[in-house]
Order: sequence, then C-alpha cells, then structure tokens
Amino acid sequence: MQGFSLIVFFLMLIRHKPASQRSTKGLVSKNDVIYDTALRLKALARSHGLSVNKLVEEMSNQAIAAFDVEVRFKALAASADRKKALALLDRLDGS
Repeated sequence: MQGFSLIVFFLMLIRHKPASQRSTKGLVSKNDVIYDTALRLKALARSHGLSVNKLVEEMSNQAIAAFDVEVRFKALAASADRKKALALLDRLDGS
C-alpha cells in the first residue's frame, strides 16, 4: 500500500463534513454522525482492500512515524549551529 495515498485519503476523510454539518433539515443525532463516519471508514478501508482495523493500524503507524520524524527534527534543530546552517544554505544557493 502506498503511504502517501493513504494519508491523502485520511485527510480527505477528516475534511469531509459530517452528517450534522451537511443536513439542512432539522437536527441530526450524534448516532447519525457516528454511523456516517463508520460507513465512510468502511468504504475507505474497502477501497484499499483492508479491514477497518487494519486501516486504523496503518494510519496509526504512519502518524507515529511522522511524529517521530518531527520530534527528531526539532531535537536536531534545537542543537544546531545556526551560523553554520545559514552558511551552508548560502553556499548551496550560490551553486
């Protein structure tokens, strides 16, 4: 499975308006919103040939990996020499 496409689908899922925001007729119960989300998750999993549990596991692994990269980057950035980094960027920009 391609990680990038899974992330794109996950972002589309998050951005998709729930039933409570789409409805123009009266109120929608919380159960309707949960059911709507569950159906969309099932459709997303099915489109990738996965079970919902496996889909959530895959998305969780990708989210944790992205978080680990962010933490590592911030740790390296905090201990970096700014003058050397800017000099390197200047040198790369000039070539």
